[in-house]
Amino acid sequence: MKRSFLILMALLLSSCGYHLAGGPPGALPEDVRLLAIIPVGDEADMLARTIRRELELRAGDVVLVKAGENAQAELRIGPLSSTYRPAAYDEQGIATAFRATLSGNLSLWRDGTSIWNTGDIFMQEDVFAVGGPASIEASKERVLESLRSRWSSEAIQRFASGF
Repeated sequence: MKRSFLILMALLLSSCGYHLAGGPPGALPEDVRLLAIIPVGDEADMLARTIRRELELRAGDVVLVKAGENAQAELRIGPLSSTYRPAAYDEQGIATAFRATLSGNLSLWRDGTSIWNTGDIFMQEDVFAVGGPASIEASKERVLESLRSRWSSEAIQRFASGF
């Protein structure tokens, strides 16, 4: 028993501490109580509501305010870039598959200085061209909405973990 305890302690001391880092409150400094969410660009504007809603559920005693309302820190979304390009063609040169991508970052700013950043968050998904133009356009919108949802979830997870 004593030997297994010593081995366990040795393993804990030699670990990198990854599981300890980024604990509550995540990327947000403990003294911040007023946080503004700032979307940068049109694509980020679409995600701002989703991220605001998620943060309201997780924020605890942090109050989300509008830009310029004495915020102690700003959570900036973007700029984001989305593309929708042909990825495969048939023998007649007609596109049979498209690749949708969404990339960008989330950053935390305080007093005009960036104090944390997610790094680039990149999502992609392929869409196969089935049906006519209306069907392809509907598939495009559905896939882009899925990418926005996945991107928002990933960004919130990184923010909550502090990584």
